[in-house]
Amino acid sequence: MEQTEISEKILLQWFKKNVEQMQFVVQSSEIKKELMGTTHKTSLDIVSKMEVDDLSLVRPQTVSALWKELLGDAVLYLKHEDQREEIHDTMIHGVDRLEEYFEEFRKFEDVLFGSGRYYRSHVSHVLRVFILGEYIIRKRVSSGFDWIRILPSPDELTYPKDGSYADVKEAMWCIIALTHDLGIPLEKLDRVNASVREMMKWFGKLNVQEFAFAFPSQNRFIDDFIVRFISSKLILSEEPSNAMGKSYQIHLQPKFYLKFSRAFENFNHGLVGCILLMRNLVYFLESDYVLEEGSRLDETDAFYFQIRREILRAIASHSCEEIYHLKVDNFHFLLMLLDDMQQWHRPIQEERINLPFTESNRLYLDEFGTDKIRFTILLDLPREGVVNQVIENPKEHLDRKLVGLFLRAIEKYNKTLRSGIGGKYRLFDFGFTIRSELSNFSMKYEHGKSKSKEIQGKSFYNVTIQGRDGDDKPWRDIDLDPFLKLTKRFPNLDINDQNESVTRLKKEFGF
Repeated sequence: MEQTEISEKILLQWFKKNVEQMQFVVQSSEIKKELMGTTHKTSLDIVSKMEVDDLSLVRPQTVSALWKELLGDAVLYLKHEDQREEIHDTMIHGVDRLEEYFEEFRKFEDVLFGSGRYYRSHVSHVLRVFILGEYIIRKRVSSGFDWIRILPSPDELTYPKDGSYADVKEAMWCIIALTHDLGIPLEKLDRVNASVREMMKWFGKLNVQEFAFAFPSQNRFIDDFIVRFISSKLILSEEPSNAMGKSYQIHLQPKFYLKFSRAFENFNHGLVGCILLMRNLVYFLESDYVLEEGSRLDETDAFYFQIRREILRAIASHSCEEIYHLKVDNFHFLLMLLDDMQQWHRPIQEERINLPFTESNRLYLDEFGTDKIRFTILLDLPREGVVNQVIENPKEHLDRKLVGLFLRAIEKYNKTLRSGIGGKYRLFDFGFTIRSELSNFSMKYEHGKSKSKEIQGKSFYNVTIQGRDGDDKPWRDIDLDPFLKLTKRFPNLDINDQNESVTRLKKEFGF
């Protein structure tokens, strides 16, 4: 498969040309114009008036307005596709409240940059993840959103209408991508407290009142219901009702319930975001569920339960590393993957303050399909001379960032692609490379099934580190001591060649 370069400019140019092919956007925009008047600014209106190919150059108010309209488009489309709703309007109760929250999140993010050295922006990021998903699914997958599986089995549950429901899945993706990081502020507040403590200690023994929070006891019922809802699955009833046709029971999956409950205790932002959605968006408050033993859902109710549960479970799973993945053709894995892929225009605090604005990091998609996924992230810095004035050693800065990003990524994927029940159904190979443009230093991760006859069927992973001194200098060996700790943590580490960029990492990461 041909390698595809993906950048901010490429994505936004493509999005502007293809947004009118997205049925949920077009149909919802037409409904809004018809019922709310031609003066209402729809998603199509906002996109058509964007004169730049970079979200970072778009006014924050415009980003918030586009976020609101797209989210409203997706919910409105799903409601109109629900054959149980025979009378429709344009009221999308709860979207206005979420927009207010999103706007407060945008303003509050300046505070969150103080929660850690490597905190990055999440406001424009969610729009980029949405557009990235649209681009990859529509351009690299021949069947488009039909490729995504949301039902347990076609034999067990089917779409209530005739034909494809790829447009329904596309609307689901819009909600998932745009709301997956809404819980970030709550998750990061503890780190903000830690930063405040570190600063205040220099003023003596001050009586610092930290910002403390806890969910009130009266919330425990709805919070527990939300966790149960996300942790449940449909089971085809063995005793179908003649009046209902097929009927379905809802089974609470204990492993999901325990993992998501633990995530809730830790204020994991994916789970917290689900609680925000369920509490504020009426679309989710109208979810079908079975609370009484022996009660069942008919096939139509079961389908729309599955839509809502899939949206919420994808959001909850993307930041919960206790959830492991066996397939790639689902929203759970897709969100986790694209969330990691989107690295461009996400500066850490040091870069955000000191560096001139420019396109630097790039993404290359090497392989994308059911059986293999490969991508490369190229980290770079602006080439203007001002970089050397504000960052003492640009190469060292970029290499530290690369290794930190890489180590967090491989720990995550080693955990989420670990062995587990059903592991024999994990039939895909996965890998990525993160490379520094300045120092020709790269780290590559591969995970898949061994093809060796001796260990056939067993999962394996491999880490390769490469580097050289300069474009015209040969590869050479250096002291391997910096990698002793890394080797202990990752036994399959393969160190081919290293350079001066690698040795600088010893002090920073304690190898």
